[in-house]
Amino acid sequence: MKRQQRLARLEKSRMFSQKETVELSGFSRKQLQKLEQLEIIKPRKIPAVLYSWNQIIFLRILYHFRKIWSLQQIDKAFKDSENPINAEVIIEDIDKFLNVYFGEKGVIGNLGIYIQFNEVNMSEIRFKAAYKSIVELPHIVIDDGVEIGQGKFTVLNVPKVIEELKVMAESLNVQESKLKVI
Repeated sequence: MKRQQRLARLEKSRMFSQKETVELSGFSRKQLQKLEQLEIIKPRKIPAVLYSWNQIIFLRILYHFRKIWSLQQIDKAFKDSENPINAEVIIEDIDKFLNVYFGEKGVIGNLGIYIQFNEVNMSEIRFKAAYKSIVELPHIVIDDGVEIGQGKFTVLNVPKVIEELKVMAESLNVQESKLKVI
């Protein structure tokens, strides 16, 4: 029993509280609850609401996408696309991504999320079946970061988002940020 309690405390020490998540993600509590209702993000509830480091990265990326795209468009990309996207799969490996693209694909303009990996991580992740529909599009050519091929895309560099979060965590004096921010 004591071992389980110790493990629970250790896990909690590596998680971010809802307050810390609000500060780092840019979303309000109400917006976080909306993302949870839409099942885009699923925080742990033991008994407090807690978020992992990868969930924080994902939320910060969504925050940047929300500057250009509506929440309805983002939700539609996850649920109504030709191949619905499991956000948990993306969150699991988000720290290994090079770029995340959000936008229209092709002439029809289907919304979607597409990812590009670092070469080092590509061989490790290449064979995960969940990535078949969202792995980088080979014909993508970035033109000033917004217009790509056919359709409109927004591109975010994940290592830069992670660096931004680390700086924010330090400046906000997030408790135990050295333990949490890897």
